[in-house]
Amino acid sequence: MKLYLVKTAGLLEPWRRPAEAMRLNGVSLLDRLTAQARELGLVVQACDAGELAGLTGEALVCSAASYLSRGLLKAFVAAARGSERSLQCHVQKRALLVFSSTADEASVPLKLFYLRPGQRTDQCVPVTLETPELLRVPSGLPPAILKKPDTFIPVNSLVGVEVDDWSAYLLAGSLANREFTLGSVEALKAFLPQKLLEFLTSRPSLAKRMNRIGRGCRIHPTAVLEGCVVEDGVEIGPYCYLRASWVGKNATVRENSSVKLSSIGAGTFLTTANLFNALIGEDCMIFTQLLVNCVIGDRTFVGGATGFSDFDFFKDWATIDLGEGKRETFHKFLASAVGDDCSIGAGLIFKPGRMIPNRTTVINKNMIDEVPQREGQHLISNQGRLHAIPEAFLKK
Repeated sequence: MKLYLVKTAGLLEPWRRPAEAMRLNGVSLLDRLTAQARELGLVVQACDAGELAGLTGEALVCSAASYLSRGLLKAFVAAARGSERSLQCHVQKRALLVFSSTADEASVPLKLFYLRPGQRTDQCVPVTLETPELLRVPSGLPPAILKKPDTFIPVNSLVGVEVDDWSAYLLAGSLANREFTLGSVEALKAFLPQKLLEFLTSRPSLAKRMNRIGRGCRIHPTAVLEGCVVEDGVEIGPYCYLRASWVGKNATVRENSSVKLSSIGAGTFLTTANLFNALIGEDCMIFTQLLVNCVIGDRTFVGGATGFSDFDFFKDWATIDLGEGKRETFHKFLASAVGDDCSIGAGLIFKPGRMIPNRTTVINKNMIDEVPQREGQHLISNQGRLHAIPEAFLKK
């Protein structure tokens, strides 16, 4: 059977790249899909949308800007081979979310189709590929904040998402990092009850065995890694904790850092920081202490104490503005996307859902410029200037 990977017409903002060229853990979406399809014995052809008009035989059609788990593509191909009707793949919404709930019952359509001879994508019958979560990791967040009592991070083998904006790219990165641990969990689930499986996979002694470490790495003995992929030449300092994350070649993670469900690009330098569900590009310098639910492009500098707010108390789902109106996302928490070759100064705070274009420099005007050189003074700052506090005020 032949798989047509349909390339996107536009560019993904803010990086101005074709979406299928975006990398997940060092591999572009197009290359990843191509390798997965060939593993299943499919013939792969990348094409533009207009080339599909001349299809005559049965075929699989998929957006080249998609992340599909290996299990999902395999299951859909199996369903297609036994079907007498054209199909469109759907997946469970709750399997995709970073913070999911049993209340999230809807299904989500993917641009993944099986076409019978002479039929079009609008003639397909929806088929939802469902499987119980292999693992539910408790979120640990207060139910009063999320407004749901049973939130968890799902680990599921049948997941996929079309990367049509930067929030979907972040979601694809989260799913890719969760997928690495699937092999070990699936093997255990075959003969262990669910409660025992959840207990064992939460034990550090087992989780440490689920790592893949490259050559020439310098990992301090006090660092703890659980379910991670670490490429060649990486340095990880003392007392770091990494879980379900990917670290690219020659990256540096300094001491006391916490990295969970995140990706750090090749050559990036990370000072003592806390990362959760973050995608950091290649050759970046990150000096801020907290990056949560955000995407940073290549060759970008982020200064100390800069923050990207990721939560709106008045919305159930985060929204983003792509210049064509607000769009709802699959995220309950969503910070910002920073382009390539940016310089973001120290002490800045960005509202949720913001997008910073390539080659942008942002400087904090409120940074202190000059300090009067007198001992024992009492000063107050205002827009980068320091002013003496009157003695009469201090006496009051």
